[in-house]
Amino acid sequence: MLISSVLFLKIYWLFPIACAVACWLYIIIAAYFLQRSVSLKKIIGNNIPYITDFISKTLANNKETVIRTVTSEESIDKIMPEIDTYIQEFLTKKVPEQLPMIAMFLGEKTTHQIKEVFIKELRILFPKVISQFIGTAMDDQRLPDILTQKIAESTDSLSDVKISKALSPALLKAKIYAFVFGLLFGALFSLSLFVFA
Repeated sequence: MLISSVLFLKIYWLFPIACAVACWLYIIIAAYFLQRSVSLKKIIGNNIPYITDFISKTLANNKETVIRTVTSEESIDKIMPEIDTYIQEFLTKKVPEQLPMIAMFLGEKTTHQIKEVFIKELRILFPKVISQFIGTAMDDQRLPDILTQKIAESTDSLSDVKISKALSPALLKAKIYAFVFGLLFGALFSLSLFVFA
């Protein structure tokens, strides 16, 4: 009886470690077969026509919403600082270089006034031009073909190595959780065997 108790205590320490290693290996093997059988590249590649069809229909059904969002005052306000900088540079640097005769009549005050007029007119013009451009682009019959091509190009750049690297932090967590779970399960199982044996 004493020999069997001593032998059981030696095995008692091995069982939790064996369970932990088994759970850890299970996650590694499952991840390996999952990555080999389910390739994100294959899934996307096989479904490109459905994806582009869905995007095209969604855009067509929400054309007015897209135009309203893109041409809203907030959206225009976001691009105005860059345009302001460009107009300032145009009036202070490019006009004097290209048209020195006109530059002689442009002082700082006049430049500022011209810039204000340009910006005011652009604020009126941009929503019209952008909405017309988006409307034409969405009505273009080549849009599904362009989307298909772009998604296919993006899919080609999705290598399985990149996908594995992106999933590696989650896989590491899963391995750690599996190891801890196996260790706890093995310890509880060994303890219950020791107590009830």
